[in-house]
Amino acid sequence: MPTFDITRPRDIIPLSVDRKGSIPFTVTNLTPNLIKARLEVVPLAPADRGIFTIEGGAERNMQHGEALNIRVLVAAPEGIPSGSHKFWLKVADVDSPDDRYGESQSVEFVIPDSKPPSPPLSFKWWLIPVGLLLLIVAGGAFWYLSTHPKLEDYTKMSVDDAKLSLRQSGLDFKIQPNTTEVNTSDNDKIVAQQVDGKPAEAGHRVKSGTAVTLEVAEASPVIADFRGKKVDDAEFDLKSKGMKVTVVTTRIVLPAEQDQLVVEQTINGMPTPTGLRVKRGTEITLETQAAMPRLVGHTLSEAKSQLSSKGFPEPQVITNNTNPDASTWDKVFQQEPDPGPPPKPGNGTVQLWVNVKPDPVPGGMPNMVTKEYCQALRELSAAGLSAREDLMNFSATGPPVNGVNPNAIVRHQEPPPTTPILKGASGVVLTHSGGPIRCMRRFESDRIFATTRRGR
Repeated sequence: MPTFDITRPRDIIPLSVDRKGSIPFTVTNLTPNLIKARLEVVPLAPADRGIFTIEGGAERNMQHGEALNIRVLVAAPEGIPSGSHKFWLKVADVDSPDDRYGESQSVEFVIPDSKPPSPPLSFKWWLIPVGLLLLIVAGGAFWYLSTHPKLEDYTKMSVDDAKLSLRQSGLDFKIQPNTTEVNTSDNDKIVAQQVDGKPAEAGHRVKSGTAVTLEVAEASPVIADFRGKKVDDAEFDLKSKGMKVTVVTTRIVLPAEQDQLVVEQTINGMPTPTGLRVKRGTEITLETQAAMPRLVGHTLSEAKSQLSSKGFPEPQVITNNTNPDASTWDKVFQQEPDPGPPPKPGNGTVQLWVNVKPDPVPGGMPNMVTKEYCQALRELSAAGLSAREDLMNFSATGPPVNGVNPNAIVRHQEPPPTTPILKGASGVVLTHSGGPIRCMRRFESDRIFATTRRGR
């Protein structure tokens, strides 16, 4: 019974020019057992024995029916003659090499002729520095030309064509109006080109990204008549034409529809006639009128902002620190002039009355209990507080004590003594046992006396 089946290439295999090659085989285990196989290359010429190598080693474990792909590597040194050479592959069971083995049919390969080495070339070493120098010069020239584009004569182009040409060359541009000639026939044409404020001739090279200034002939704009129009619209139109604008509020008017309207436009104090052409940069004064806004209820900053937007001067602010209501703090509660009939021009400064946070009463709420009611009112007034009376449901009896009606003695107070309280607070309540009391000041004395007036 055969032990191994060995297939080999049928064609003649030529080695490469470096006298090397790889020859494939397929080895199949035909026995029913696991065996350890030894691979051996048997050359026809004994001198060829040292030129073969089995890829992966000469011994392999093989299962029943397993097929292995084996490669025989050939590397023929210069001493091996060229031409046709043959060998075959032998496979044997390591445990019984004489009984179980197999051999392939012979394989033929061709070793090419050895070529004599080429004689060394004669190299001119001086060409290296010359070549490097030429390369540096060429690279520098290419860099300069690619980063320093050439200027064109843009005065022969339209503005749009000049912009496109500059962009394609990697250059920036600025458009500068030239209004030397008014109503010139060269309107909207490029009349000059500059770089860094100096004339730039065609053909001159500049660095990429350089801004080229194009002077464009532009007729001086016509100044419209803005009288009766909104001052904001007039100011925007004039500034868009390159004019300097000064806005002056000259009068105050009542109707809201006349607010912020231009009443006069002047140049150097002279009214501008309709259709006048004026060079850019000319200062034009717009005289406007403003209605006094209603500022009561607004915060001080809001009121100032409204006045400033209408051209009014900085207002005179008068503060009041007697209102304890926090919702009124920093808000205008009175204004002069009112947003009613308008004052005449130059009638004075705008005045604003503003509530501010009152100061706290030092030590808190004073103790008024056991004091005469009118004396308590006077002390509270001196502390920046006011009070109202509250009657008890009984009356004290007896004659006056030290001239004080017993019914006028404060029996209770709200809030209690030392309670934190702000100046201007009006929620203080003093309770006494008499009827309504009227406090009077006698001419001969600063002391306040109380007289009891019983209600009906």
